[in-house]
Amino acid sequence: MKKRRIILGCILSLILAAPSFADFREHYDLGQQYLYQSQYSSSIDEFKKALRINPLDNSARIGIVNAYLARATYYANKAGNYSDACDDFRSALFYVKYYPKQDDIQNGYATAVSAANSLQYCLKKLGYDFSPESRYSTADQLRMSGKLPAAIYELEQIRSNPKYQKTATAQIADMIKILGNNDRAADYYKEAVKLDPHNGPLLLRYARLLDKLGRQDEAVQQYNIAMSEGDSDPEILYAMERIYQKKLEQNPRDPELNANIGAIKQKQGDYVNALVFYKKAEEYSASSTDINSRINTRLNIGTLFQAQKNYPKALEVYKSILTEYPDNLNANLYTAQCLEASGENAKAIDAYEKVLSLDPTNSVIRQQIVTLKRNSMTPEELLANMESSSQVDKSMVSMIYDYALEYHKKNDVDNAIKFYRSVLKYDKSKPDIYTNIALCYAEKKDYQAAKEILTTAKQRFPNNATIKNTLDDLNETMLAQSASSAYNAYAKKDYQKAIEMYSAINPPTRDSLLGIAASYEGLNNTDKAIEYYKKVQNMEPNNADIVYTIGALYANKEDWYNAKSYLKKAVSLNPKNTNASSALSDINKVTSQIQVQKGAELFNAAKYDEALKAFNQAIIDDNTNSDAYYYRGMIYDAKKQRNLAISDYKKALQYNPQQYLANYLIAVDYDTLAQYKYALEFYKKFAQSYTTDDEYLQYAKARAQELAKYGN
Repeated sequence: MKKRRIILGCILSLILAAPSFADFREHYDLGQQYLYQSQYSSSIDEFKKALRINPLDNSARIGIVNAYLARATYYANKAGNYSDACDDFRSALFYVKYYPKQDDIQNGYATAVSAANSLQYCLKKLGYDFSPESRYSTADQLRMSGKLPAAIYELEQIRSNPKYQKTATAQIADMIKILGNNDRAADYYKEAVKLDPHNGPLLLRYARLLDKLGRQDEAVQQYNIAMSEGDSDPEILYAMERIYQKKLEQNPRDPELNANIGAIKQKQGDYVNALVFYKKAEEYSASSTDINSRINTRLNIGTLFQAQKNYPKALEVYKSILTEYPDNLNANLYTAQCLEASGENAKAIDAYEKVLSLDPTNSVIRQQIVTLKRNSMTPEELLANMESSSQVDKSMVSMIYDYALEYHKKNDVDNAIKFYRSVLKYDKSKPDIYTNIALCYAEKKDYQAAKEILTTAKQRFPNNATIKNTLDDLNETMLAQSASSAYNAYAKKDYQKAIEMYSAINPPTRDSLLGIAASYEGLNNTDKAIEYYKKVQNMEPNNADIVYTIGALYANKEDWYNAKSYLKKAVSLNPKNTNASSALSDINKVTSQIQVQKGAELFNAAKYDEALKAFNQAIIDDNTNSDAYYYRGMIYDAKKQRNLAISDYKKALQYNPQQYLANYLIAVDYDTLAQYKYALEFYKKFAQSYTTDDEYLQYAKARAQELAKYGN
């Protein structure tokens, strides 16, 4: 006998001395004791408690790995519970590969390999779907069930997949933090924010964890980034203020620290104290050789007045900077903003143009200048004005493009198209302009115009993947639109129109062919419906549902043998299709009866061999068909094969006790074989059940009296 495969998780053999933390030793010792007593669940709980007290302790980590492996092995080998075994192998692998520091990961290599092999074996036993979508769904279910280590393992398996990379990394960080291993959680948060650098809530969670770990400089950096991403949580400012105040206690004359606290006070709306700290920063930086520090301090004071809408005071501060440093970008920018807010648009434009000369690539400033100049114009007037510029240079084209993007974002696609097309007049080298125009047309549902612009773009940029993909998407959208219109006609029972619309889809698709087939069904044109379902079958030869549908249609038109052929295939493709199995059984009964009728006609014509073939086929189709056995028995009688005849007559009675003459024929055959005792028995059965007083009954009764002496 083939032995059942045994799952065996390789147990970590590294033994470390467990340090003495409050209650740690108690939980650790209990964990070891429960493990020794094969109380695996209790052991796991105790090791978890120990790791909460000291997350980095390798002895407790190894203990929980061994407990998970032992329980997984029990589930797989003793209980046959592969699902729970998988979860425990996942959890063990988490604590071996992902929970510890890198050095400790290397020490568990052998265990990881063995546990991974066992996990693979159990997953295959369950018929597990290894696709990224399935693994993500499994991780979500495990997380909801509180099985965080197992959930993390599944997420790790898809973390390299671009679709799940951001989400998986962030979720792992959150779960490891819940498990109490803040150092490893910080590592994962660091990776997560690299992948998703503009996720404010994620940045804030990372910053708080760094703060908790005492890594204040890193925490401040992340707090600042979180605020720049629009997170206005007041706790951020309180946390940063606490960190800076602590540092200020050690170095009260640090101008940068004072300026930072001033900025925090300003953001909190505490302008009085903000100015106090800014003044201190200015005082302490006066003797500093750090020019940037002095300028930044004055800029902070200026932005404080600007935030209070005290524009004259703010302009006075900015002017003091520009007198010494006329090319300071921020001082020029804030000056322009104050002038604009004061309604001095002409001066503001001059100031913005100075900023643009210092930062020529700043599209926001370019747009602000155009906005100020043209804020009273319609989009058409604005475009005409920009195109009539004495020199439509690269910068102007870039501004036109920015406006096109702005209109596009506002879903003003008509004006977006005008501005995009204006850009194309001067610059045909950017593929994205073509795709954006196409997208605008698509939003207007003018798919033909969209296709034309993309076709032009593809000729100009034959290797551009974005253009190709957009054109493919557009074709799919047009196809979906056509299919949707065809389906609407079908839903309204306008089947002929639906057929015309589905037929116009070229090349034909699976769905369009199914639509045509279903429409023909609606018209009760079974032959045409079958024709188109068969076309779908050619595309998907192993689609059990399509094969079943064809079989059912053949059955509807009483083409039993074609129906039978297709239903057999449907069942072979999907044994769980109960509809196909039931239909096949019903049709087998029909074809069986057809063969009986055919056999009966041949029997009456004394064509016994041909009749025998028909009855044999009838029994193959339906081995409970009593008529088939009855008639086959009569053929055996005609061939004087009495024993075979008796056997078939008995089968006929087994499946239909109302076949009364079968008793008579059995009696006659036994009588012929001189087996009078059995003959008497069946003559009696016939006489008891047969109620028609004819020659059969009379003969049976008479013969029974003659054979009465064989009754004992």
